[in-house]
Amino acid sequence: MRLDEEKLEAHAPGSVVVLPGGTPHFQWAKSGQYITQVTALGPITLEYLDPHDDPRKG
Repeated sequence: MRLDEEKLEAHAPGSVVVLPGGTPHFQWAKSGQYITQVTALGPITLEYLDPHDDPRKG
């Protein structure tokens, strides 16, 4: 999976975006800083498609 800027969707401040479990996605902000809140029920995992992108593996 690669970032395709032509498929990006803009969301206004305060937007709520719901993605089904297991949906690969990117987060990117043209305007600089942004805050993301993730809310989930049950166990949650975070998996990077490319392990080199995972900041936890420094």
